[in-house]
Amino acid sequence: MPIPALALTVAALAAAAAADPAPRPPPLPAGEVPPALRLPAGVRPIRGEVSLTLDPAAERYRGRVRYPVVLDAPARVVWLHAEGLEIEEAKVGGRPARAVPAAGGLLGLVPDAPQPPGEATVEVAFAGTIDRVRSRGVYAAAEEGRWYAYTFFEPADARRAFPCFDEPSFKIPWRLSLTVKPGDRAVANTPALREAPDGGGTRVEFAETRPLPSYLVAFVVGPFDVVEAGAGGAARVPVRFVVPRGRGGETRYAASVTARLLDLIEAETGVPYPYEKCDVAVVPRFWGTMEHPGIVALGQPLTLIPPVAETRERRLRYASIAAHELVHHWFGDLVTMAWWDDTWLNESLTSFVDPVITDALEPAWRRTARARAEGRASALAADALAAVKRLREPVGSRHEIEGAFDNAITYDKGAAVAAMYERFLGRAAWRAVLRDHLLAHADRTAASEDFLATLAARSTPALAASLRGFLERPGVPLVRASVRCDARGAAAVVRQERFLASGAPDPAATWAIPLCVRAGAGARVETACALVGGDGPEGELPLPFCPEWLWPNAGGTGYHLTALDAAALPGLWPHLAPAERLALATDASLLARRGDLPVEAALGRVGPLAASDDRLQVEASLELARLAQPEWLGPDDHARWRAFLRETWGPRARSLGWMPRRGEPDDTAALRRLVVPAVADEGEDAPLAGEAAALARRWLADRRSVPAEAAWPALEVAARTGDVALFDGILAAARASRDRTVRARLLAFLGRFERPALADRALGLVASGEEDLRDTSGILRAALAGRETRWRAWALLRGRWDALAPRLRSDEASWLVAQAAGLACDPGRAAEVAAFLRPRAEAFDGAPAALARALEEAGACRAARARNGPAVARFLAR
Repeated sequence: MPIPALALTVAALAAAAAADPAPRPPPLPAGEVPPALRLPAGVRPIRGEVSLTLDPAAERYRGRVRYPVVLDAPARVVWLHAEGLEIEEAKVGGRPARAVPAAGGLLGLVPDAPQPPGEATVEVAFAGTIDRVRSRGVYAAAEEGRWYAYTFFEPADARRAFPCFDEPSFKIPWRLSLTVKPGDRAVANTPALREAPDGGGTRVEFAETRPLPSYLVAFVVGPFDVVEAGAGGAARVPVRFVVPRGRGGETRYAASVTARLLDLIEAETGVPYPYEKCDVAVVPRFWGTMEHPGIVALGQPLTLIPPVAETRERRLRYASIAAHELVHHWFGDLVTMAWWDDTWLNESLTSFVDPVITDALEPAWRRTARARAEGRASALAADALAAVKRLREPVGSRHEIEGAFDNAITYDKGAAVAAMYERFLGRAAWRAVLRDHLLAHADRTAASEDFLATLAARSTPALAASLRGFLERPGVPLVRASVRCDARGAAAVVRQERFLASGAPDPAATWAIPLCVRAGAGARVETACALVGGDGPEGELPLPFCPEWLWPNAGGTGYHLTALDAAALPGLWPHLAPAERLALATDASLLARRGDLPVEAALGRVGPLAASDDRLQVEASLELARLAQPEWLGPDDHARWRAFLRETWGPRARSLGWMPRRGEPDDTAALRRLVVPAVADEGEDAPLAGEAAALARRWLADRRSVPAEAAWPALEVAARTGDVALFDGILAAARASRDRTVRARLLAFLGRFERPALADRALGLVASGEEDLRDTSGILRAALAGRETRWRAWALLRGRWDALAPRLRSDEASWLVAQAAGLACDPGRAAEVAAFLRPRAEAFDGAPAALARALEEAGACRAARARNGPAVARFLAR
């Protein structure tokens, strides 16, 4: 039940709202206007004090905030942030103040007379609503009839929870107290100092935090269980899991490795874990996963793994994402970017470090090698677009704040650029740069200039200037390298240009590239590195001898594309290290897609990669093969594509089979998960597909009869060609499951059914609104991705947009419009797709930019289909 006092307050608020549903806000003083985006610099909070009375089962909650502040000059209005909150009372300097809400989540407090400069206090009493639709601000979810409350504030949703100075530059200590009903537990960033009865509930007061921006303040309330999970770091800080009641046993794997991750991050950074404790709040969905210091949030799909479901895939996913969020306790929490234009300082550096931690935990996963190759490929594809953002992108709107979290650029490009500089400087020297950055700015904010100064001090100003170019210029260089051998000696002659998927020139774009090349002659192979370019499109890199072959991306970590000569590829291939072959495969795909390399030459590398004993090269072979654009091939060519899959990967897939074998190497398990579903599904290999259907039926009848490693991919494969009985079985299993993760995963499989009546039934679950869209959105995404279902999904999106849109967060809408924009690769529907999506994207922060990039990518897709279609057909017809 709600706390009685809170229930009365909620009733009073509801009555007031009914009496005056839209009160007009009081005016600002003459000449005062709301800030355009950022708060004025003249008022600085010193500390935040937040007191809330919160019952997760109630619709509303009440609270009070108090901020000691310093004013640089007299102020007629004190501006802070509040959005969706009802302001009950406000004071500035102890005197009553009028509350004036403004667009953009702004709140102006107007005292009776200007507040003089110096120290003062800002106090606000308010009421807020607990979100149950979008998982933002203070939100709640039910488990087994019990309600639990959580928080998610990044990037700018702390203002939905309580009035605050909601910008990362306001990094201050916080004092938090929560009044909760009997039987509920409250957990926050810091340990609880004391508990006392308070109005029928319990008031929990927490220790003051180290300086934090508002988006990192966090708490959870509910009838949680707590699982002790040892201690980590040099200070042996306690590690605990805060889980919904009765689910502690599902944390077995997570609890066994999390403290160890803290040890490994300390060892890698050279900086002790900064906080007093490390609680893991297990939040309902993957969304909500967040790096709050002292109470990191990790989703149930990651963290709660029943013993029968503890697969290699689940262990790797938990460890890698937990490592990412925990590394943020150093990069992002201890040192925070000063403004969202420097989000790369948080996300790029964390994305660079986290695979190293995962590898240290379990070397067999080869997480760093895979993450470096995958991240580079993702970043290059995005950076080939004219609409791409810069790594350090000026942020002047809420659209741009949301856009700062661009996966391909902020995460993947940033990590790839960091890997390039590590290769150039050396691992020890680059680690020293990162350590110096952390120590110099601990408990404070930092900007790009600060990091560049640290790099210059540890290396040279020229290298720091080189990194500035990669931060501030959009795009990626295409490098053409040749060899000069004459009386002056040997050198690699390097010419660069910006690579754009459209083929358009950009002659002004040049970079000072920290280039490392490998050169060989006979048995002699050496690596040479130098800064090349920056003051023009051409430069030279001295070589120690005159080589017979040259590869201008030693180690495969250079953030550039390499121009490839089709005739030279077979001779160059044997000289390349595995990571360099992965880089070449990525480059070949992008070059062939644009028309710089014959498609047959690029696809000719699929066979050697697929035949490799190296799992990562086999994975690269499947990615490179998608250069054929199988999702858009006509019926005859698609039949040849399926035959190509069976011929190229079928023997290995059939040898591996669906079922895991006891004691098999990690690479074998990973290869099975990679190639068996691909051959069974896209390749339509009859024996493997038939076995998948049989395994799916067995699992639906008895969950323990099929190991999870085989059951989940088999269900996914079987669904595409499944019948009514299989559809009904999966739907029934989803509805019967008490595990939200299992339920959402099974529902998503329904989006893969291709039979028209079943596809319509699946999409009807999304359209009806009877199910939580956070659980059924996977159906829509799966159907949009299907050759036979995508236009049915598009029809649903067009017909039901007005019903779906109010249930989407901005990030969800951005992902959805970007995926739907991919349908514009069909030249006959491109105008329709763009015309529908453009005006609707405007309603969501960050969505217009995501849509612009997706539509440009769809245009490149149309061009590649037209250019390469005949060559792809010839290749598949061999």
